[in-house]
Amino acid sequence: AILGGRARVLCCGAGAISEEVARYFRACRLGSGEPVQFLELYGCTECGNLALNRQLLPHVKWRLLPLEGDGAETARVGEFVVKTGKMMFAGYHGRPALTAAAFTADGFYRTGDVVRVRTAADGATLVDVLGRAKSGLKLANGKWVHPETLEDLYRGAAGVRRLYVHGDAAHAHLVAVVEAEGAPSEERLLAEFGRLATAAGRPRHERISGVVLSQERFSQAAGTLNGTGKLVRRALYAAHEAAIEERLTAQRLRAPLEHLEAGRSFAEQGGTSLDAARIARLYAELGVPLQRVVAILLQASTVGAAEGQLRAERQCTEADPLADCALAELTPPA
Repeated sequence: AILGGRARVLCCGAGAISEEVARYFRACRLGSGEPVQFLELYGCTECGNLALNRQLLPHVKWRLLPLEGDGAETARVGEFVVKTGKMMFAGYHGRPALTAAAFTADGFYRTGDVVRVRTAADGATLVDVLGRAKSGLKLANGKWVHPETLEDLYRGAAGVRRLYVHGDAAHAHLVAVVEAEGAPSEERLLAEFGRLATAAGRPRHERISGVVLSQERFSQAAGTLNGTGKLVRRALYAAHEAAIEERLTAQRLRAPLEHLEAGRSFAEQGGTSLDAARIARLYAELGVPLQRVVAILLQASTVGAAEGQLRAERQCTEADPLADCALAELTPPA
């Protein structure tokens, strides 16, 4: 009914669409009850159509350029580069440098998109667009996140009109700056984001750890939206920098080892003495001596055991800042 009951074909292009929105359009019906045909198109001007309803078209040759530290070869995630035969453009007129930058050394066109490639039950190759390579963020734990995809997900939370997801190389957590509808609390929004992340099967590094409620609407007048209504990320960060950094610092102090697997040792996960010293500085702000933290991290059999010992150290120093909390259980007998 929302489409008037006469629309037979719906086409989506120009940008990635969330699975939730796609499901909605696939469920649309004509007035007669006949389903509307929904076509999700993916391609670009330089090389034509690449996929239809996320299924790669047969004429497309493709590769993935790995993202540093993202395990692209095993996860089948990376920057999408393609060849499409006669559909390919020859180059940008009068701009040889731009043309050269658009291709790999062996002639594949760089789409600039980060995608996940997977195989359907019938053997077809499917492509999920995660975001743009230039806007990908590498967190302090080495994990990559693609903010546009996460913003699409978390925009579905009750009480959210718009939001901006911030992450950076200095921290292992994400903060959302929210233009709210109504008056939701930060705690309520965090719970909503957690529910959406769980339902979507998102890994821990893609979950929101802190919320900043914007005091003004995102807008072109404020410089936080551009002429097409897209987020101006630098302006949003600048407008909320103090609050964002406060949330990130609080989260980092709350759980300095959260980004590591509890069942493996610190060294097994690539931890070095320099990494241990960086984490130790965080615990030092909580009253645990630097050398003690480094010793625990490097000697404990697992990160979980180290975290338990460090928790005990924090409790000890909080109870008595002058106490000498023993490390006997970490020292092998003579």
